[in-house]
Amino acid sequence: QLGCTRRDLLTSIIIYHQSSRQSDASVLSAAPIFPTEELLWDPHSVPPGNFSLASNVQSLSLPKLNARFLSAGDYLLRNFHLFRLECAYEIRGDIVDVVKRMRPALKQDGYTDPNDYYGGQEDTAHQDDFGKTEFQGWARMGLQLKSNKEDKQGFRIIRVDPPRLGQRFPSNVVAELVLDLYHCATSLASEWDQLREFDNLFLVAVDATTISASQTEDRKIPDEEDFSFPERFGVRAVRGVTVLEVRDEAGVVLSDPALAYEEGGKPQPKGKRRFLRVALDPAQYAADATGRGSSLGTDVYDTFNLVVRRHGKENNFKAVLETIRGLMRGGAHSMYRSIPSWLMPVLLGYGGDPSAASFLSPQMKSFASKTAGVTSPNAALDFGDTFLDDKHLKDSFPGCNVIVNGHQDSSSTRNNYRVKVTDDSVEATSYTSPTMSSGNPIRFTPVQVQAIRSGLCPGLTTLIGPPGTGKTDVACQIIANLYHSFPTQRTVIVTHSNAALNDLFDKVMARGDVDERYMLRLGAGERNLSTTSSSSHDFTKPGRVAHILSRRNDLLEKVQQLSESLNLSSAAERGADGAPSYTCETAEYFFFHHVKKRIDLFEAGMKKDPIANVKGSFPFVKYFPELETASMTLDDATTKIKEIQAIFDELAEFRPIELLRSQRQRTDYLLTKQARIVAMTCTHAAIARARLVELGFHYDNVIVEEAGQMLDIETFVPLLIQGGESDDSSSSSNSRMKRVCLIGDHNQLPPVVKN
Repeated sequence: QLGCTRRDLLTSIIIYHQSSRQSDASVLSAAPIFPTEELLWDPHSVPPGNFSLASNVQSLSLPKLNARFLSAGDYLLRNFHLFRLECAYEIRGDIVDVVKRMRPALKQDGYTDPNDYYGGQEDTAHQDDFGKTEFQGWARMGLQLKSNKEDKQGFRIIRVDPPRLGQRFPSNVVAELVLDLYHCATSLASEWDQLREFDNLFLVAVDATTISASQTEDRKIPDEEDFSFPERFGVRAVRGVTVLEVRDEAGVVLSDPALAYEEGGKPQPKGKRRFLRVALDPAQYAADATGRGSSLGTDVYDTFNLVVRRHGKENNFKAVLETIRGLMRGGAHSMYRSIPSWLMPVLLGYGGDPSAASFLSPQMKSFASKTAGVTSPNAALDFGDTFLDDKHLKDSFPGCNVIVNGHQDSSSTRNNYRVKVTDDSVEATSYTSPTMSSGNPIRFTPVQVQAIRSGLCPGLTTLIGPPGTGKTDVACQIIANLYHSFPTQRTVIVTHSNAALNDLFDKVMARGDVDERYMLRLGAGERNLSTTSSSSHDFTKPGRVAHILSRRNDLLEKVQQLSESLNLSSAAERGADGAPSYTCETAEYFFFHHVKKRIDLFEAGMKKDPIANVKGSFPFVKYFPELETASMTLDDATTKIKEIQAIFDELAEFRPIELLRSQRQRTDYLLTKQARIVAMTCTHAAIARARLVELGFHYDNVIVEEAGQMLDIETFVPLLIQGGESDDSSSSSNSRMKRVCLIGDHNQLPPVVKN
């Protein structure tokens, strides 16, 4: 006979192993994203940053990152837990700093603030212990929650939507948060007015009646590492919320990005109160409602009296965690469709030698031979203006026999080059640059040229070097060469910081050979992008739309002038303000019915009689005033015809913008159809991933600057901001991605990990 205790144990073991368990994806879907007070001050989950302080903790049960992972799901799950705990440690430090500075204490009976914004009336919204708490200090990143004039709470839940099919928690929980900026200085109030959509805030419930010890006593352990801090300062609950919109007392939505583009700039907010519409974590709300999250149930949301904000660079953790959870929910097949087959083994640490993803490996040569839009390393690669002259070209391939245009003589003339590299010989062909831009001013070293060659070929390229070794210049050259060599491909630029992204974007635009209408900058730092080019337009999505509409008007004016020079229309047909009478659509009809017809007749006449009077036969002399007094050759006529054709080619690209009426439709079209160089930070890639996949955003090349400063998952997410091509497993590669270039310095600029 088995003992009762042992029998129960064996029964539990059998049930545990035989019962069906939830998948990791379903567990993560039902788990809260924001950390609570239980997680923040749990020494077994979020240990002290200094391991010497954790004297009673010898080992931690953490899902560590290894050199090899079982699957993409295992990789994401481990990153999810570690990233969430690291963020919880940073959030704990910020909350502790704010609570200490606010100095919570018991409110004296009968005391009212004579300078209270609400007329000195005592708050009667709470008669419990939380109503007896006052804050005797102030904090830049914290603000006390008060009741408003209508005696409503500073925080109240206004909507709880029913669960979606198959879920056990509400689909959305929306609340209103009222901030009183009356006692804030102008600079501090302006900082709170900078809150925008998707920012994360933390609500803290502080009860001064539960303070157990002096807050000023000397302690050997810092308050940020002290797990008794909640008892010492009366912290009872912590919940996170996401900002949906911010309104002033006049009802103006201050978080609307379109306000920055109005005439006169963004208007000044009205009044001293700000009304925030915020979203709660539905999973956490469901846990609180059932008593699993808080013993007070949903009444815990009536106890919050402090709101804490964080710096923008540190406050985007929620987007990364939600992206990981979404990838887990979507299944591994979506990741294997987005990431090419030659890259996934390198990321997960299996499949043999990681150099198999290098452009010189047999695997990548086979991939290049089977994939459209990819040039084999053994074929001639278009290096563009990488080399300053023939001597620079020869110096870039030491030990090789370099032949330029069939001979070994050198020329000091600046040209572009197509280069074919074999084992010990290099064959180059020079051609004149099609643009008159300044182009590349850098005399690249042989190692840098090898890096540029690797970036042009399919596969994984890693550039490692300390600051000042020209990594950004090499990245800029790779971007320009890809732009000119593969006109149908899109390149995504990703960096860790907005400053590095703006610097790289500046260098690309300063070259002058990349058309600005094909460049787009996404993210919060887009408005801080000050270009060194002659463009007077910003590169945000609304700024690109404004630039296109302005450029469209200029081109239509040229079409109108061309029509008038051919006596097909007159100035009387213009609009009341002198605007051209053509649209992109009618300009296309005009080109095919009148312009192209005249071009064909002119070219046919020149073929029959090459020595004929070119100027007398050219049909567009009146459109070009300089031709009326100058002689004209056939080459001059060909150049002028290309100028005219370029006008209509560009207008054809603008025609969808003319048909689409809403701003969002136009910006989505630019992003998915026209932009060929799209820049964003790794944080914005996580924030916008779901939207980009929904729009059908695709790209062929990824260049990650500051990759050494990113965490593993922050480098992984930008590779997944597009869907796979198809589910056909017989295909050699379902992913559209062809090139991945990682640039950084993991020795001097590693990721910032505080715990």
